[in-house]
Amino acid sequence: MYTPEEMHKPEDISKEALRELAYSNTIDEVQKLEAARQLIQQDPTNKDLQKLFWFPELEQQALELLMQRDLDYNDLNFLISHTDRIQDAWELLLKRGLTNEELCNVIDEVGGRKSVSDFLQRDDVRALTRYINVVQQAAELLIERNPSNTDLCHLIRYTQYSEWALNELFKRNPTHSDLRYLIQNTPYKERAAKQLLLSNPYNWDLCLMLHKVVCKEEAAKALLRQHPGFDDLFCLMQYSDYKEEAWDLFMELEPELDQLCYVIEHTDLGLRAAAVLHERIGCEIVDEDSLMRELAPVILAQPENFETFNWFRLVPEVSPLAKELTQEYNILVAYCAVLPKYIQFYQNATREEWFNKLKELARK
Repeated sequence: MYTPEEMHKPEDISKEALRELAYSNTIDEVQKLEAARQLIQQDPTNKDLQKLFWFPELEQQALELLMQRDLDYNDLNFLISHTDRIQDAWELLLKRGLTNEELCNVIDEVGGRKSVSDFLQRDDVRALTRYINVVQQAAELLIERNPSNTDLCHLIRYTQYSEWALNELFKRNPTHSDLRYLIQNTPYKERAAKQLLLSNPYNWDLCLMLHKVVCKEEAAKALLRQHPGFDDLFCLMQYSDYKEEAWDLFMELEPELDQLCYVIEHTDLGLRAAAVLHERIGCEIVDEDSLMRELAPVILAQPENFETFNWFRLVPEVSPLAKELTQEYNILVAYCAVLPKYIQFYQNATREEWFNKLKELARK
């Protein structure tokens, strides 16, 4: 590693070494910036300039240097995606020619990167105008080219031609993939879901409807008729009103321990699954409140950078039973067996609610 003194002697450090330092995660920010400052002075590549752009102190300099270069499609796509040179990059892209796929990329990148509200909040009318112009021009060019179903989906999601593109798509025979895209990414999810229900949907299509809360009743009934597997049943238990029916089918499939643990962690049927888990492994029922009163101070004593999800690994340190179960099975089975009620609370709580609960338990 270079010392601060050596960092100020650019002639002694190769471009490759500066590149490694500037993008390193092992040195402090001051050294990284110094390496970046030196790299930008040593004829950096276009790819270097794209990375140096993310240093706030070098953003404008890197952008100006990049705009002076011969730019390929990837460079122009970067400008479209991350800078305010949207119009300049668009004009250069037009000169080099664009495939339909590349037009869709422009629509996605510009449409997805900035929303009208972003520009309005910044009171940046000029940027807003550039944004609208580029999306509109790309959309119009795509429409002229007899767009495919995939192209129409992009037009629906991001452009002012969404109604036209939607009607055009439904005149054709939209595929399951097209309809899933509409459900996931557009306001037209109900129309797409109804069409999908008429098109022999796969189980994962029906799960998507449940997850996106569209045509829930129809999707749940259809899924129950289609020989649902474990993942389908998890979805029904989480997102439908047919939890009891899903539980009965789940038990008929003779779930493994990890699958019981999933139900404990992610559904309202967690305590029922915990009872089955206890029976399967011959585990006694633990006084969860007493155990959590012991565990709470241990969790709260962790360093500030201790992520909340790591608290599970502390359970065997406090509970001899959890330690034994971890050795015999795994830590997932261990904490689901000894703390099912608190696992459910944690999964449904905000970070603030969880720490407030820990503080309350620690005071008892």
